[in-house]
Order: sequence, then C-alpha cells, then structure tokens
Amino acid sequence: MRLVMLFGFTSLLVLALPCGAAEEGAVPSQRQLREACSMSGSQADLNACLREKLGHSQHAVERAESALFAAFEQWDESAEQVRTGQGRARAARQSFIEYRERQCALATSVGGGAIGHALETRRLACTAELNYQRAQQLEALALELRARPSS
Repeated sequence: MRLVMLFGFTSLLVLALPCGAAEEGAVPSQRQLREACSMSGSQADLNACLREKLGHSQHAVERAESALFAAFEQWDESAEQVRTGQGRARAARQSFIEYRERQCALATSVGGGAIGHALETRRLACTAELNYQRAQQLEALALELRARPSS
C-alpha cells in the first residue's frame, strides 16, 4: 500500500513539472522535442525548429565521437588495442546510422496517413532523439576510457 502511495505521489510530482523539464543530462524524447517546437507557429516553422534541434544533436554526436577517439589516443594500451577500439567505433557509427534510419522510418510510419509535413515532424524528432542518446553513450565510453587506471 505504501509503495502504491509513493508511486502515486511521485507520478503527481512528475506530472506537475513544467513541460520540457527534464533531469540534467536526460535525453529529450521525440514528444518533448515536438512539444518544444510546437510554439513555432505553422507546420513549416515546427519542422524548421526541429531541423535546428537535429543539427544540434548531430553536433553533439560529432563532439562525442571526437572525444571518444581522443580518449582512444590517450589510452594506455597497445597500439593494436587502440586500433581495434577505433575500428570498432567506426563500425558502430555505421551500424548506428543504419539503425537510426530504420527506427525513424518506423516512427514515421506511426503517423499513418498524415501528410508529408507531419510525417517529416516525426522523422526529425526521432532522428534528433536518437542522436542525443548516441552522444550520451559515446560520452560515457570516452569518460570510462579516460578513467581507466594505467596498466
């Protein structure tokens, strides 16, 4: 009973948060991204806002990838281990891009028979969300590499 009451209270607190409020470092969801841009006005303005967020998310991925490769360069392991790690990071990048395209095609299809602009809204928000998630993953790996004690 107490657990149910605590869960209910926590749910009320979450519901009471202002729209778009998230924990520090939390990745914005597709819905949060769409809602953040919904005040833009027209559908074209909404998509322009989402394209801007997509650009920011892509820069976040690029910065995180750079940080990961820099961490590999500083890694206190053999040159072969460094090359292996970097090669796997490149392969993972390509796999992520393919996954993102397929996942966002699925998210777009959830829009059903909506017209092009609305479907594009879904694709843009999906791509930005997954980019932010990927950036967070890569940043965590880079931190882990830098935190490893020397051999």
